[in-house]
Amino acid sequence: MNSTREAAELLTALADAAARFRQAGYAIFLRHQHDTRWRQFSSYGGSDGEPCAVVGFLISFQDDRDLCVSAVVTATPDGLTVGADITIDSDETETARGEHLTYLLELPDVVTTTMPECTATLDDYVRQLTDAAPGLADQVLARTRPGR
Repeated sequence: MNSTREAAELLTALADAAARFRQAGYAIFLRHQHDTRWRQFSSYGGSDGEPCAVVGFLISFQDDRDLCVSAVVTATPDGLTVGADITIDSDETETARGEHLTYLLELPDVVTTTMPECTATLDDYVRQLTDAAPGLADQVLARTRPGR
């Protein structure tokens, strides 16, 4: 059955993305283990008849802010939409202005109409996020250390 094969391809691609995120998150933690905590996450659900899967990881800094690296695949009437971003919780000044999240890297949502296109987009987005995350974590950590 075609839909079973495509479902298996999507689950395999999500599992691969999760494994790559696990490696990237743990590598960042190892470089900064005295200043950070980390955890991997995955969430499945959705709303309004549009099921989705989100995979990613968090790097938690000593100032209680989290760097969130994630990719999402959502089933929509038009196809499978792939999106990805890296965000950080806003600092006290930004929160006072009503801003609660800052996007450090936001990749555009891409509507895909075939499973190969979906898995290739997910693969590319995970690569971009895992390439960018270490440098962004370094920048955030440099600003959160006392005396900087």
